[in-house]
Amino acid sequence: MPAIKHLAAALVGATLILGGCSVTLWGPGPTGAGANSGTNNSSGTGGTAKVGLADKSFKLNGATGSAAVDVWAGTYPVAIFKTPASDTGRMGAGKLEVKRDGRVVSMALSDASGKLIRKSAVSLDSESWSVGMVQVQEFVSQLIVDETAAEHRRMLRQFGTGNILAVDGQVSGQAGYLEPDIYHFRNHVEYVGAAVPEIFAKLAGTWKGPQEANTHGKPDVTVTIAADGTVTISGKGALSGAEATITAKWDGQDDYIAPDKTLAAGDFVIMLNSTIGGGSQGEGGIKLIVPALSGAPVLKYAYSNLSGMNGALTVNGPVKQ
Repeated sequence: MPAIKHLAAALVGATLILGGCSVTLWGPGPTGAGANSGTNNSSGTGGTAKVGLADKSFKLNGATGSAAVDVWAGTYPVAIFKTPASDTGRMGAGKLEVKRDGRVVSMALSDASGKLIRKSAVSLDSESWSVGMVQVQEFVSQLIVDETAAEHRRMLRQFGTGNILAVDGQVSGQAGYLEPDIYHFRNHVEYVGAAVPEIFAKLAGTWKGPQEANTHGKPDVTVTIAADGTVTISGKGALSGAEATITAKWDGQDDYIAPDKTLAAGDFVIMLNSTIGGGSQGEGGIKLIVPALSGAPVLKYAYSNLSGMNGALTVNGPVKQ
């Protein structure tokens, strides 16, 4: 495993609860009028998790050894947004725990009922990657921090590169060894769940604008959104120029809405098939950015990365037809 600067530890299958960060429950689609989009507030009733950032940073500030692990240690609310097909009932609220017992560090992911999903542990003194793989084959994750030390490198070698504890309080990762038997989770989530969010009805229609990349004369990219959560993006791949169409539908599996600041603070990103990244992987993931979830939101941005060397379909500021 290559050394990764700014990465400290990789932990798999942990339950994390960051100080003061709470999980609230809401009903399908926190997108109606009056919905509160604050960090840890709720909208409606139901069983879908809305989780804010942890209210602490995971920056080490010079801590090393066991003291560094103690910076990450805690139990943190997360939202589980993708599960194995046989276990979809565990989507929603969960928790991740990072714990140190002497020189042994463990990570565990649990569901809303507190039932353990995955757990693994590793010694800070272990140097063997092969032994580590045996120890943590049920959980792959990592902790990202701002410094590198021997203990961090050992943990990275042991646990791989699945989970992140970021300096801004974001927690994300995966529990499991190989797809499709992996649980994906994160905090800083506005909505997860099988019910189609109301935002799709508000955005329903056809949106069109020029391809962001100017590699083939900026041909139009068309985005069609339906109230049932179906989104289709069509146009010419930015690299190949070949005609392409990608369709995804919100079913709650690998879908989520989260605060986003890619274009501007206060925006929201809508991810469908979020772990399907195109390129060397299969295609099929779609990313939409909107400035608001309530009122009369507009589509600011749409993106889907195609497989192989085709490039992406990207439109910034499309106009509703």
